[in-house]
Amino acid sequence: MTLIHELLPLLKGWRYLPLDIDVPFGILPGQEKLTVETKRPGWLLSAMCALSDPEAELVVRYYDPYEGMIETDLRPLALHQAGLSLPNAVGIWVSRYDDTAKVYVVSFTPVTPLPFCVRYRLFVRAPATRPVTVLNYIHLIVDILNKDAFTESLRELLGRYVTVEEVTKAVKITLPGVRSEAVPMSRG
Repeated sequence: MTLIHELLPLLKGWRYLPLDIDVPFGILPGQEKLTVETKRPGWLLSAMCALSDPEAELVVRYYDPYEGMIETDLRPLALHQAGLSLPNAVGIWVSRYDDTAKVYVVSFTPVTPLPFCVRYRLFVRAPATRPVTVLNYIHLIVDILNKDAFTESLRELLGRYVTVEEVTKAVKITLPGVRSEAVPMSRG
């Protein structure tokens, strides 16, 4: 099964949207600082944030058409205590937990990119009683710039008619007595 993000090189109306913030900035106790916000649909491919406090939170907030706004809080301390210190299938882990240097790196590298509809926000929340410094932040997003061009190129790619024989040949099976009339591909 092909996932739509695997077809991106063949589609129009999108771009990669990388971001690398390598100038440290501070956040006051109990406050939040927006790192990035998009107002178009797309996918989060990966994100990484280096923090000065293990109880600070990297917060991913995105819009899901069925659930509404969803928020995921990623704290280095919680990930470390859960033993998530290596890449894993969920894609949420702490790639550095260093009490000596006071560097705690949260990584979000999902196996399947995280889709979002209409809006995506990522911000950092400081603990209630201490300030936090964001030492570095990096992400890579697929940003759908032109939804109509994207949708039309997807229809062009997937919308053609194929014969049953083409399908059986492609998956290398033989079906006795198969008719060769055109059958529309499922848009399921």
